[in-house]
Amino acid sequence: MPAGSADQGVRYLKNISSLEGDPIVRLKGVKVCFGSIVSLDGVDFQVGKNEVVGLLGNNGAGKSTLIKTILGLHPRTSGEVLVEGRRVNFTSPREARAAGIETVFQDLSLAEDLSVVQNFFIGRELCRGGTGLGFQDAGRMEKIAEDVLRELGLRKPITMQTRVSSLSGGERQLVAIGRAFFFARTLLVLDEPTSALSESAVQHLREMVKRAKVRGVSVIFATHNATEVFEVADRFVILDNGKVYASLKKGTTDLTELEKLLISRKLSAVKEMAAGVAHQVRNPLGVLKVSVELMRKKLACTDAGGDLDDITKVMLDEIDSLNHVISNFVDFAHQRAPMKTPCSILEVIKESLSSLTISSFPDIDVTVEVSEGLGLYPMDANLMKQALCILLMNAIDASCRNGPIEIKASLKGGYLCVEVRDWGAGIAEDQRSKIFMPFFTTKPLGTGLGLSIAHRILEQHNGTINVFSSPGKGATFQLIL
Repeated sequence: MPAGSADQGVRYLKNISSLEGDPIVRLKGVKVCFGSIVSLDGVDFQVGKNEVVGLLGNNGAGKSTLIKTILGLHPRTSGEVLVEGRRVNFTSPREARAAGIETVFQDLSLAEDLSVVQNFFIGRELCRGGTGLGFQDAGRMEKIAEDVLRELGLRKPITMQTRVSSLSGGERQLVAIGRAFFFARTLLVLDEPTSALSESAVQHLREMVKRAKVRGVSVIFATHNATEVFEVADRFVILDNGKVYASLKKGTTDLTELEKLLISRKLSAVKEMAAGVAHQVRNPLGVLKVSVELMRKKLACTDAGGDLDDITKVMLDEIDSLNHVISNFVDFAHQRAPMKTPCSILEVIKESLSSLTISSFPDIDVTVEVSEGLGLYPMDANLMKQALCILLMNAIDASCRNGPIEIKASLKGGYLCVEVRDWGAGIAEDQRSKIFMPFFTTKPLGTGLGLSIAHRILEQHNGTINVFSSPGKGATFQLIL
């Protein structure tokens, strides 16, 4: 099975080895419900000693719920939480802190009217030794806070006496991260810690995570962005709809595969919304079209055409455009199961080109190269034609409908590989990881569902799509079956 296929989550869950000794934290069959809503559904999760776990998942997957359940902020409906082999039932983060667990929450939990150093040591102020009077050691606290926060990238003119209320969102985040890093003894929990950080601050954070591990502290790094955590994590756990979808060791995966697994889960989550939108809009849109057509016929009968005729024609064209959008929504939401039969990939390519009526793009030069001996390959020809048409239209648009497009089919590593290449503007690095996301598009018109649909078709065939591109040098979409 090629990398990135939809079924790999199950294989990973079977193959992942158990951690040696008692984990720092372990969840066993944890279920959390809010009324009729199930936020965590029988989750097994653990963090080993000196281990950094990247906790991944799209918004709403259950990452924050899992973290708050460990800390006692959310009561469990069922299941157990163990810390260093001991069953615990924390009722507040204060109890978790007593066990050496420090957390950076998304809301940061800072006191606006207090200074940076007061927030850093709030409730845990250092006192001068030997006095017996409990006087706070202000100088020592200020030096510690400054050393930690400067290392994280907090810059002057901010001092340790600066009020938190005057800091930016990123600066506040650094204060919360630095505080948790300093006090963590067994486990550091980071819940979406980079939301307001610059790229340089994110790199400082990664270095701090590495130092925490060297210090003997384990880390949970929760994020929806695999890029942020891939460099520092030893293992990755992907949550989806409150369940563990995959658990992967660093050496068994790569960044591209992680991103594709996350995209796969987002596609599943969005399809229900797409179906709802399509069904809500389709019927009134049909009524509008019939009404405009009837209006146009009546205008023609009364010789009152002219400008009104032009207006109704524009209205019908726009309604047809909206119907095309709705069709994309329906295709995305209700893709049928593939009906695989042995097919010639050359015939599938030819039929795809024919359905696009390439002759209507006279400035596009398409070349097709199919390796000898490919023979027949099991696939759903209609679905594969749909995927190829999407990629071909994408290439035509990228070429500004003027330039060469190359289609190649061959065997690579025992798998069928079909490549669609254009020599257009290429895809910027910051967009490459987003192009298969539902509704993401760089086009002024369009739903952004085309490449998402192609991605799901390949998943249905236990395949994957890779994209290779350099700005100004075109792009190659590679289909692996």
